[in-house]
Amino acid sequence: MPIGVAVLSWGLLRVRRTQYLLTTRAVWAKRGVLGRTVRRVHVDKIQNTSFSQSVTGSFFGYGKVSVEVAGGRDLEFRRVDNPKNVQTTLAEYMGNEEYAIPGSREQWESVLSLVREIRATVAPTRDDSEPVTGE
Repeated sequence: MPIGVAVLSWGLLRVRRTQYLLTTRAVWAKRGVLGRTVRRVHVDKIQNTSFSQSVTGSFFGYGKVSVEVAGGRDLEFRRVDNPKNVQTTLAEYMGNEEYAIPGSREQWESVLSLVREIRATVAPTRDDSEPVTGE
């Protein structure tokens, strides 16, 4: 009896001490009962995603989401609620340019140049020999 309780307790702790986090920039997996393993995968490194559900998973609404990672080990989110939504969200983050910084380097350099021109026109000129005061 004590061995059965220990095995069940260990399994429960493994599930409770596993966390997954999705952001627009990265995917995080934290696992471990006694120690802790944290893995971060940037969204740019994700090549493909998929999900699967067993018969019981389909009935209770949980499953596994697989993430194929470029240049590294694949990542699996096990026993997640509503795996189809998780997979869909990851796919949106992968292909969505909305979260990237808009514009090219040349466009931003042009904006910087324009701001400098405006600042030079608006800001009073001062002699570099004059001390700068905090007015």
